[in-house]
Amino acid sequence: VYPMVQMFRISFTDAPLIGAGRWVGLDNYLRLDNDPMFRRALWNTAYFVLMTVVPGTLIALLIALGVSRLKGRFQSIVLALFFLPYILPV
Repeated sequence: VYPMVQMFRISFTDAPLIGAGRWVGLDNYLRLDNDPMFRRALWNTAYFVLMTVVPGTLIALLIALGVSRLKGRFQSIVLALFFLPYILPV
């Protein structure tokens, strides 16, 4: 929790990478609205989430539904093969 509080506190200063900064209040946040690099970074993040997290979640859901419909010994074998890399040490 402490690092997160410090990060939030430092965001209200113009602190360089090393050393103390002076208090600038909300100026850093007000400048974000006009910063094209921030907008690009925000768009890249949203694009990354839409193109990786959403499809990955949907694929995992489909696999889980498929495995849940299997019956008996075959379901046990598929689950064992799936969890084998997590169980075995490297």
